[in-house]
Amino acid sequence: MGISWPDSEESSEVSFPGEWELCEHGLTPFKRVAFEGVNTGRRFLTCPYEDERMCDWMCWVDDEHNEVLKNALDRLWWLLEDEKRKSSDQLAEKDWALGARYMAEKDKMELEKELAELKLKMKQSGGEAGTSGEMKKLGSEVEVKVKIY
Repeated sequence: MGISWPDSEESSEVSFPGEWELCEHGLTPFKRVAFEGVNTGRRFLTCPYEDERMCDWMCWVDDEHNEVLKNALDRLWWLLEDEKRKSSDQLAEKDWALGARYMAEKDKMELEKELAELKLKMKQSGGEAGTSGEMKKLGSEVEVKVKIY
């Protein structure tokens, strides 16, 4: 039902009178290993339930780490969290940049479509010769707007 680990010379020996202690439900505890914070690597016992029924009963099997190891673990966990924050910030910046680029591309396509429609209208109206200056001006405005993005 739980995680088992071998008792060896390297593991802490904790003896309980007779049987293992029981959780608040009267059940045999579940063996676990801490994988976060200054207790990383320490073995402990908890209630076997892993849902809302889980009680608060808990018992450490291993002795507490010495201060040097606790400080080192604390620093490593802090560094990990710091890297996660940086990564999250970089991802948010990248998402923003991609969104801005998408909007710029969309605006550019709309402006190019508008320019093409205006050129077509000018060509159909036969006013190319008299309005070529206007077309150049309109074309340069579109180019300027596109270059801004």
